[in-house]
Amino acid sequence: MRLHPPIVVAWLSMSVVSSCARVLNAQTPVVPDSAQRAAIWKSVWQSVYYRTFDSVVISAKLSRLRSSALPDGHREVRIWVGGGLGSPEDVYRFVDDRGHVSGELVRYWRVGSVDSEDSSDRRPGETDDDLALSLRGSCSRFSTGARVNTCRADFTRSPNWGAVLKRAEALGLWTLPDQWIPRDGMQVVDGWSMTVELRDGSHYRAYHYNNPDSRKPSPEAASAVAIRAALGAIDSLRVTPERRD
Repeated sequence: MRLHPPIVVAWLSMSVVSSCARVLNAQTPVVPDSAQRAAIWKSVWQSVYYRTFDSVVISAKLSRLRSSALPDGHREVRIWVGGGLGSPEDVYRFVDDRGHVSGELVRYWRVGSVDSEDSSDRRPGETDDDLALSLRGSCSRFSTGARVNTCRADFTRSPNWGAVLKRAEALGLWTLPDQWIPRDGMQVVDGWSMTVELRDGSHYRAYHYNNPDSRKPSPEAASAVAIRAALGAIDSLRVTPERRD
């Protein structure tokens, strides 16, 4: 079962601290340096988030980007944005085919179960599966696979995917480093996260930011926040059930 974002972040925090502790020598204490902390953090977040991403691509019938090379001149960007219990999470998918950019917004949430512990005390209409009901009229191509529901967001008019990608690239989309991790390895327990997957032909990389707007100010964190804000041009064109009716 996929962990919800606050639980994921708390688990990541404890895992980073625990992992850092294991690299300390009992006789000669050594605090992990920034490179070691970054490597530990990357290993931890990938072990959690990639599991969710793999479930989403199965449901949405997409390829697994980190293991799917593209022809020369082709690029793909996926920006995963999550946070908030009981809410669908989003992946903004940009496909650049030799300068022609298209895209889609995939929304996803875990499949609930009437027998699961977290829904046993809820009345009909209150389980996670009922998100599909609230999204109808604003989302289409519903699908279920690997314990994850997905759908494609509908828009009042087609977003300018190329302009949004260009804006994000100007903010450092392709060059941002992994998030800096403090010496204690601790992260904010609640909030939002953004994971960026980048594929350019045979080259792939990914990085993750957790609550970049709540950390100590840094150019990298500010760029991550600005990239998230640039996606607002897409969000503003989403169809809502009220607007469609």
